[in-house]
Amino acid sequence: MDLFTAEVGSHLWKMNTPESDHDWYTCYAGSTRSLLHGIPIQPTKPCVHTAENDYQFVEIGHCIQQLLKGNVNYLQMMTSPYIQKSPAYSRTIGYEIDTLKTYIENTPVRNIWYSANGMSISQERDADARAHVRDTQKSLRTAYRTLTFAQYVLMGYRYVYEPVDFDVSHEDIAILRQYCQSIFDKNPNGIEESFDEAFMRQRLYTIRMEILDIENDMPDL
Repeated sequence: MDLFTAEVGSHLWKMNTPESDHDWYTCYAGSTRSLLHGIPIQPTKPCVHTAENDYQFVEIGHCIQQLLKGNVNYLQMMTSPYIQKSPAYSRTIGYEIDTLKTYIENTPVRNIWYSANGMSISQERDADARAHVRDTQKSLRTAYRTLTFAQYVLMGYRYVYEPVDFDVSHEDIAILRQYCQSIFDKNPNGIEESFDEAFMRQRLYTIRMEILDIENDMPDL
């Protein structure tokens, strides 16, 4: 059951070009009924690529586990201003997700640094590895925006999506990375366990809804 779809990537950052496709994360709720039958819930589904859109699919439970780790991609999915809610959103666990989003937006997720640092390093390396086929600025700016995103979060601000519209050097990235590291070192504590509580409430809610569905399908005696 799809819950919502959020736009991420270059369009979220307003760094898209005419050639840029749209990147989407769709969050879905797996069947708790299947889980109780011993059938594992798929944390993700195969990606779908078209000429103009790239879709990735993630289960709400997997999403919450990644949020607990401070995963940049999932934090951007949850805080993207471009969200399309499915009809099932409001009649199932929309309230819980809205509560979770509010919590994220008002709570510094300090362990974002592990994810952001690793991601920016990979993006920076990509600039050098693909220098012979594309402009290095694409990857360097992406690395810089990842660190900028983490900087704002570590400083306790809301999630900010400001385009990087200037040339970036490896030295610029190194300076920003060192600054982010210094902020993190002052208070490395991670996020509270409220995400786990939200996940448990979501699972209990889906169990209740699925039981009601079963009862409605049962014939009268």
